[in-house]
Amino acid sequence: MAGETNLVTNSGEGIVVDESAIAGPVGVPYVLGQSAVAASVSNTTDEEVIATVTIPAGVMGLNGRLLIMSNWTITNGANDKTMNIRLGGLLGTAFFTSLQTTQATYSDIRWIANRGSAASQVGTVLAASPLAVSTNALVTGTINTAVEQTLVFTGQKEVGTEVLTLSSYCVLLLRG
Repeated sequence: MAGETNLVTNSGEGIVVDESAIAGPVGVPYVLGQSAVAASVSNTTDEEVIATVTIPAGVMGLNGRLLIMSNWTITNGANDKTMNIRLGGLLGTAFFTSLQTTQATYSDIRWIANRGSAASQVGTVLAASPLAVSTNALVTGTINTAVEQTLVFTGQKEVGTEVLTLSSYCVLLLRG
């Protein structure tokens, strides 16, 4: 019906998102999800989703971009702790992976952009700082953003009793 606004709930956090606001001007940043409430991997050695942000169908456009900021806290010890950010859910494309051992914190900024198609992405180098020089290739993906997708923050520990915590995150959308 004319004049109706399509509302969706984002990230299971009870946040109501007005899709007409997301579909506003191209290039205007919109916060799709954010939290500063610490969330940890449970006492497991499996890769586990810590946080999920919903990317509504089609809102990225053909040349849109996600800007993802995250802060992590980990046990400073010899065992592996792996942090990931995936587009397309737990089995989706990893656009960030960092294996850490003897660090206590890790901060990261990532971007994922559609490449002239809703089903073709390019992102920053997988494991290196995105603002540094690298000999590694950019990450590419084929996740169809014309349909609703999820961006997940995951963690995996070599020893289940250690700590791997997503301390905070913010996901911005720049339509394009």
